[in-house]
Amino acid sequence: MKARFKKAAAIEKSEQVGNLVVVFGGDELRVEQAARGAMAEKFPNGVPEMGLEVIEGRCANSSEAIRSLDRLFESLQTFGFFSREKLVWWKNTNLLADNITARSAAVSEKIGELVDFLKSVGPAEGTTFLVTAESVDARKAFYKHAEKAGRIISFKDERPQETEHETERFIEHELQRLGVSADSRAISLLMVLTDGEFRSLKSELEKIAAYVGGGGRISEDDVHLLASGRPGAIVWDLTGMFDRRDIAGVIRILDQLEYQQENAIGLLFALISHVRQLLFLRELLDMKALKPASHAGHLASQIAQIPASVRAQLPQEKKWNPLMGNPYTLFHRMSGAASFTSHELREAMQALLDCNEKLVTTMGSGDYYWLENALLKILAYARPVAVGLSLQMPCR
Repeated sequence: MKARFKKAAAIEKSEQVGNLVVVFGGDELRVEQAARGAMAEKFPNGVPEMGLEVIEGRCANSSEAIRSLDRLFESLQTFGFFSREKLVWWKNTNLLADNITARSAAVSEKIGELVDFLKSVGPAEGTTFLVTAESVDARKAFYKHAEKAGRIISFKDERPQETEHETERFIEHELQRLGVSADSRAISLLMVLTDGEFRSLKSELEKIAAYVGGGGRISEDDVHLLASGRPGAIVWDLTGMFDRRDIAGVIRILDQLEYQQENAIGLLFALISHVRQLLFLRELLDMKALKPASHAGHLASQIAQIPASVRAQLPQEKKWNPLMGNPYTLFHRMSGAASFTSHELREAMQALLDCNEKLVTTMGSGDYYWLENALLKILAYARPVAVGLSLQMPCR
């Protein structure tokens, strides 16, 4: 492909590490914070006045993509107004991922020209090119060039423990900034509601902190009252009552969910997943690989010390492996695991699988009756172990 740019006297090849910085990951706020950190490293005294140009990179179609890339090319070739140092920030672009817009012929050609330009000409002297994105396709030429000639900061392939520790630090920092504290169950519920996404966590914490006031303490009730609803909140109270073996609480919540016309099959699958994780945790407790912890941080330290031979016996997918969840939620699940024996949890799994069969065969007739019956059987009685019980999820 022939590049459409010729090397001019005012533009020098610039491929030093640090003049091209690419930051990407699924959490927009984390990506932006890392980008601003890289910006501060490059410009310790701040970006020069009029030296920052932000190009919106999120595009809904090919026309918007071409306009964004044209603006980007123009910015990369010009100096700052009052200084030769300049920062061009291509913000939140989706044109480096594998999607319909990025794959269109016109956009692909433009991205190819951008890569050729960066390789052969480069941004104007003193210009730093910063890219932030949700995803960057590592198979494409742009990523390969950035890997060789620039700096890549990726949140895509972090180990779960790294992600959760950073989330924990973020929450602690926000609570300190807002001048409030929070109960551990309140934090766990917020993690469920926001999926640990930084921008959502920040927004919810600010809203609830304004309600409790400076020096106040955020409770689980405060979160229920004020936080924006997410699907994960539907079963939070139900599994909490289950873990405490509170039959009256379970029945009350089931009645409320039935009144709200929540899908019984969805609740059943959530309970199966929950019991499956409790069983794994119970077995880890029985093996002495984990011990009851006084707080989430203590539990996170224990998890980090679990031998690889034990980890290898657990599922490798995050949704099935309890050790890959956030430490606040895991801390409360541990209390549930400690409330049941391994025998009881295996029987609980069998009861829920039997319930699933009932729901399939009755085709929606009396779904909540069968679900309530299964939970009563689990919480009211302890029966012998079912030998050789499979822990596979049921199929419908």
